[in-house]
Amino acid sequence: MISGTKLKLFCYQGVFENDFCVFDAPSLEEADMVQLGSDDIEDNLEMQIAAYRCYKLFKGLANVKRLQVTNGSLEFLASAEELVSRLPSLPNLKHLAINEHEYAADFACIGLLKILQNSPCLESIDFKKGVYLSTYDENNDWTLDPVPPCFLTHLKTVTIRLFSASDQELHVVKTLLRTARILEELRFSSKLSREIQNVLLSLREESACDITFSKLNLF
Repeated sequence: MISGTKLKLFCYQGVFENDFCVFDAPSLEEADMVQLGSDDIEDNLEMQIAAYRCYKLFKGLANVKRLQVTNGSLEFLASAEELVSRLPSLPNLKHLAINEHEYAADFACIGLLKILQNSPCLESIDFKKGVYLSTYDENNDWTLDPVPPCFLTHLKTVTIRLFSASDQELHVVKTLLRTARILEELRFSSKLSREIQNVLLSLREESACDITFSKLNLF
């Protein structure tokens, strides 16, 4: 049990082998949840137990302003469908970073989508290892439904640090430009080839969002 009315930073790195619970932390500003070792989980029961431990820990971070999670943590939550609907509201969250050590984040992960839905004041998202769309098909008919409230009122900046211009990635970009109504800047690395940069710039159409290319550290 972790309690601290003056707690401002909380970091967890592990495999959810034990129960941890954060409570009474109204001043929490930043949290980092790094899930490790999911490949070592061999059966559904172990996955369910880990998912509940992940949920219990996540529930205590409801007041956080800046949150970094791994895609593995989000997939843990999604593996127990009954938990997704119970994820807490994050009324103070301003910045969300998805940082998987080896893999890009799945934009269609229901754990991620629920966090977006529950973060009405979210201003920025940082996909540190890139983003893809597991539900993509050649019909290009995947849509973000429902659109998270923050996409209409607060989300101003999205950063995608790794990008190869695959069909899945381009569909995510199109979705962001179409649904994030007040998005001001979509940021990519300046190391992208001129060809890929031109492809991205061509997607703007009628969007007022600036697509920029700058030096981005890949961590």
